[in-house]
Order: sequence, then C-alpha cells, then structure tokens
Amino acid sequence: MAPATTAGSRVLNKAGKPVAGAKVQVCLAGDPRPAKGDGRVRFDDWLAWGTDSAMTDAEGRWHIDNVPALPKVELSILVTHPDYVIEQRGTNAIKKAGAATLTFPDGSSALTLKSGVIVRGQVVDPDGKSIKDAVVVVGDDPYSG
Repeated sequence: MAPATTAGSRVLNKAGKPVAGAKVQVCLAGDPRPAKGDGRVRFDDWLAWGTDSAMTDAEGRWHIDNVPALPKVELSILVTHPDYVIEQRGTNAIKKAGAATLTFPDGSSALTLKSGVIVRGQVVDPDGKSIKDAVVVVGDDPYSG
C-alpha cells in the first residue's frame, strides 16, 4: 500500500461566493505508478466518483483523502451543480476553469463556475403534435452527454 495525502479546493461562483452542494468527481490524470511496484501494479484512477464523489460544504470547500502521495500528482476533476454550467466534461474541464493541473494538497486553489439557465420546452413533430419520451441532446454531440 502506498501512502495517501489529501487534496481539495473551493468552488466559487463568478461573484466569488462559495457554491455549496456541488458534486466534485476526481480522477488521476496520466498514469502514475507506485514507486515500489514491479510495473504491473497501478493506482485506481477513480478517486472520487459516482456515489463516492466529494461534495462542497457551505464555504464551497471539498476534499478527498485518498490521493497517492507522489511528488507531482495531477488530478482531473469534474464539478457539477444544477445551477451552474459545465463547459466541458473530463480532463479538459479543469483547463477551462483556468488551471491546467491540480496539485493543491493545501486546498488553496479555487474553481469558478458560470451560472446557468433553466430551459423548458416541448418536443413536437412537424405537425405540432407532442412527442412522448423524446430525448433532448444538448450541444452538437449526442454521445457526450
């Protein structure tokens, strides 16, 4: 077993106010390997995912305690909240937020989310009849969301 360390940051809105209740999913970027491994052993990439995701508190802070204690570990995160926009999913999401690499075990970094809007509508066929159970795709790629 390799030693672990803590990583975390704050999630803020454009006004610099904390975002409480944001879901933070974290995975290892790259393919770091344990220092004393024989090359066949690797770390689990998914550090906080799905039901094990970190959540921000009232101050917008989140943290996880299972980050491999390596000299230079890179994390990829995805922050979601129903009131805010996700510009891009996966490893590039953090780059869109203004930082290419997350190496902040002290929790001093902050990510800023853009406010979103609620869109409501009705899906109809060419004759104006409602389409029951229609699937609405956001964006140009129906396979990404």
